[in-house]
Amino acid sequence: MILNEELILQGKLPAAKERCKRFGIGFEKLDRDAFDPEGKYEKLSELGGKWVRLLSGWEKTEQKEGVYDFAWLDKIVNNIIEHGMTPWICLSYGNPLYSQKAKEVFGSVGCPPIFSEREKEAWVAYCKAVVKHYVGRVNAYEIWNEPDGRQCWKHGSNGKEYGEFCVMTARAIRAVNPSAFIIGGALGVTKNVVEFLSLALQTGMGKEIDALSYHRYTIKPEDNIKFCKEIRKLLLGFGVDIPLIHGEIGCPSSNKGNGSLHANLWTERKQAKLLLRTFVADLCAGVQFTSWFSLVDMAEALFGTRGDTSSYQDYGYFGLLSAQFNEKGVAVGSFERKQSYYAYRNLASFLGGEWKEISMRYDSPMRNDWTLEWSFDYGEIVEDGEDFISFGIEKKGVKAMLYYKPANVLTTEYEHVTTLRFYNVNEKAHIIDFMTGEVFEVPEGKILREGGYVTVKQFPVKDYPLAIVFGKIGK
Repeated sequence: MILNEELILQGKLPAAKERCKRFGIGFEKLDRDAFDPEGKYEKLSELGGKWVRLLSGWEKTEQKEGVYDFAWLDKIVNNIIEHGMTPWICLSYGNPLYSQKAKEVFGSVGCPPIFSEREKEAWVAYCKAVVKHYVGRVNAYEIWNEPDGRQCWKHGSNGKEYGEFCVMTARAIRAVNPSAFIIGGALGVTKNVVEFLSLALQTGMGKEIDALSYHRYTIKPEDNIKFCKEIRKLLLGFGVDIPLIHGEIGCPSSNKGNGSLHANLWTERKQAKLLLRTFVADLCAGVQFTSWFSLVDMAEALFGTRGDTSSYQDYGYFGLLSAQFNEKGVAVGSFERKQSYYAYRNLASFLGGEWKEISMRYDSPMRNDWTLEWSFDYGEIVEDGEDFISFGIEKKGVKAMLYYKPANVLTTEYEHVTTLRFYNVNEKAHIIDFMTGEVFEVPEGKILREGGYVTVKQFPVKDYPLAIVFGKIGK
């Protein structure tokens, strides 16, 4: 193994001193009591990300008409803030007090309140109450969750319908908090995402929101670079220039569960590799931040029937913390850290605080294209991808390039070496392995310095991100 045999181990990345503004983590499904949040905040905080996504839980908050009890959500929001993170709230789902369909569905998942004036008025009142209650604590609000899919818009998704709903909700938020950061979309990225979003934008939705979020579960996250370019082009066609947020992305650590991508042979190591690749690919795509789904293993519970416990015991193993499940389908146990937890923490530590993107000039012979097909279970996407992914940063005068080869994460354990020539750098070189957090010094015998460039011989390349750093790490 080239990192251990050829390079000089210097130690491990230090603990994060500052949070990574480009990283988030999901703390969802507490509206359905999927797990007990107590005892999780320290592990949540130690990851080093900034953003924590919550679901507002209309049904759980308003159990008597016009009476809102935020006590359950206050505990969560306050704990997140006290631990130095920033909560953002997805306003969802339905409420059986107002919607007939919600009386049948566990957690009122996918039951939008749009079929009567009474439903709409109750929803607007609820949204205003949430925003008013959290002024000074929460400023970012997302409108619904995956409205373009049957799991979260049960009667059949429709872009125009969601666009009108989004406009109505955004105006309710803005009426209470004019400075709120409003996020529309939360798109599950179905095959007709362009058609769906086009219909939504025709309602004027784009003028009411401050960012567009999407959820793109795929084994090839590098395709997200092209996807974001296409979505930005579509938005600009409607005169909308707003940032993109990757509000959910993840994969299981086991093939025994349910949810997106579940029909693949997953392991903890594969999950950790895909996590690292997703975050770096999203940096390349220029998204505002990326939120991993989720902190803990828990039931999927998107198609549950109210009162039928067995119908929502479809467990997902997407968490960075492992869990077992009790007879009610609630995640329990010691919640041990998986490999993906440490990978997230290592990358967030390196990218914490202030830094700027730079172009790291280098020569590489590695170029190739491939295509894959899409399915809900397997998550492959039909798009061309580059054979070498890289992202350059400069932090406190230190330059670094994060890079990897996007080999098939499910079938390949790629490890190779090449020779790269870098320009406009001259400092001592180190290699960081984000899977382990190990830092290696590159021996001078493997570096040629001449003519304004630095050639690194037998440069290690893997199928998950490493970084080459020119300068003192932790400076």
